[in-house]
Amino acid sequence: MSENTENRKNNFIVIYDFFSKKLSDEYKASFKKLYPKGVTHGKWAEDSVGEYATCFQTWLGNDSSFFCSHYLANSKEDVEKQVQSWGTDKYASFFVVEVDRFTSGLKPKHEKIKLSSWYKAN
Repeated sequence: MSENTENRKNNFIVIYDFFSKKLSDEYKASFKKLYPKGVTHGKWAEDSVGEYATCFQTWLGNDSSFFCSHYLANSKEDVEKQVQSWGTDKYASFFVVEVDRFTSGLKPKHEKIKLSSWYKAN
């Protein structure tokens, strides 16, 4: 695992589409094997720092055929390599989109939103 993760400053959204209901169920069941007694947000965050990218957030519904994740990385290629190194590509197709603007109610209330590159493009 990379020790130098503070340089991962670019935000990416990854959208996954499960190949089948069976593979969706297998993917979800894999977490029961990893965390049979459950998991805290802190432990999940520790485990989500990969060699190439850091998974920062994930949204996954019980009855959906897709899910998405928010990654921090240097490049789209790094995110793709991370998804593949974790084996998620065996369960679902995926595509990676870099996002210039990331806003969240979970960020510190007084932190200024980085909009300069977004303003330039729009």
